[in-house]
Amino acid sequence: MKYLFLLITLFSLQNIYAQAKTTFDSTSVRPIVLNYADSIRSGEAATMRWYYSSQAHGFVKTNNGLSGSVAEQFKIYQRMYKVTTQEEWLSLLNHRFPEIRYYAFISLMTYDMNNLELIYHFIDDNHLLMIQSGCSVDGGKMNDLVINKVWSQLNHSEKVTVIKLCIEKVDKNGVYKILGQLERIPETYSLLRKTVIENPYPTIVASLFKYKSIKDEAILRTALEKMYGDTLAKKTLSAELVGAMNNYIPRKSFKPILDKMMEDYLSKKLQVNSSLFLKLYANYRDKWAEKHLMHILTLQGQSISTRVYHAIETHQIDIYADLFFNLWANYGLYNDAYKMLYRVDKNRTIALMDTSFAQLNPKKYVNTKYLAIFLCYLSIEKGFDWKYEQVNTFLNSDNPKLYQIAMFVPRQTGNQPKLADLYIEQLYKFPKYNILSLIEAVNYLDFYGEKKMAIVEWYENNQPYIDLNYPHVKQYLIRKEIISK
Repeated sequence: MKYLFLLITLFSLQNIYAQAKTTFDSTSVRPIVLNYADSIRSGEAATMRWYYSSQAHGFVKTNNGLSGSVAEQFKIYQRMYKVTTQEEWLSLLNHRFPEIRYYAFISLMTYDMNNLELIYHFIDDNHLLMIQSGCSVDGGKMNDLVINKVWSQLNHSEKVTVIKLCIEKVDKNGVYKILGQLERIPETYSLLRKTVIENPYPTIVASLFKYKSIKDEAILRTALEKMYGDTLAKKTLSAELVGAMNNYIPRKSFKPILDKMMEDYLSKKLQVNSSLFLKLYANYRDKWAEKHLMHILTLQGQSISTRVYHAIETHQIDIYADLFFNLWANYGLYNDAYKMLYRVDKNRTIALMDTSFAQLNPKKYVNTKYLAIFLCYLSIEKGFDWKYEQVNTFLNSDNPKLYQIAMFVPRQTGNQPKLADLYIEQLYKFPKYNILSLIEAVNYLDFYGEKKMAIVEWYENNQPYIDLNYPHVKQYLIRKEIISK
């Protein structure tokens, strides 16, 4: 284990020295500053650097330590900042260790520095740096960290310059993170297209998708085929790229590659964010998409059911009705899909509601919204007396949360007084839980004025609690002329 540690350390040091941008002139920096630089890399920072040695060349802590304290490394940096001149910070930009270069960079940002000059200096710096803020640890390449730090301070022409520079450097340094965060910038459009044709890096392909131009269809299709066409090895489809594809206009020419991707996904050869991936198919809103989604739901069942629903939830169209019915029958009702399903197949919807309602247990957690929906639709078939009996059962189940049913069960002409009786009774049973029930009961008083005194009595008994926690209820009662100001 000891020898392994030494090998990792030596390998990391060799990497750092090999990638150094320029030679650091230590004579240009005073000894006190150099001592601080050494201290920044010692202690806990050295331990963390070893811990992340397989992922990064350096480790930096921000001003936030654990439990809100100031990290020791940052305290050393603060002392170093007070004694270091601007000229010395400029020299430290070339220090062999990335932690010192990073601290030199953030220090120079406090001076009147040209941000583009800082970016030019770091553009080829591919050292990986881990940054801890509190309990969170994140990081990236030095060039990405610098660009992201100053990006918001650049004007439009400077941003264009940086983007062009990043694209030109892709072959040497890999893809810069900023290229995946671009909004549409006309000045870089032709350069992006050219790069996608020559080297279809996923991040750059994602950037081109964001332009949503139909004339890019052939280029984008070819790029996807190059990246994901063969099945010889496992591949990863980045969330960045899938998200951009989801915002592009669904094109028929993409279907063959999407067929191949689904085949690889099901055989576990393609790693991808499942929710975003399934939306790619749902966006087509046709039988081809429905076939793919139904197939994966049949194969993977409950483990994929929620993701399938989220893929189609904004596409409540007739062609996906069987998918929604399948999800409801096997895994429960999702949100408001019942409205579309009731229109498509009334009998099938009512049968599912009847089954779902029978499974509700008033003694346990009950989604009052769904309970009210079932009561509303089923009472159309079963009649008001059935609904009254069910409401009475649930409201008398000693489950105070069920008072919210009063907010959702619609009124039915001629029967308001009977339901109002139930709600007002609840005011006394669970006085501090039934504020919403009170409001709903007051709504019925337009037709049932003789219950006014019951509401007044209830309010007077609970006035301190209501006025303190629900002042809007008092104002509501005043507007309804139930109580006076």
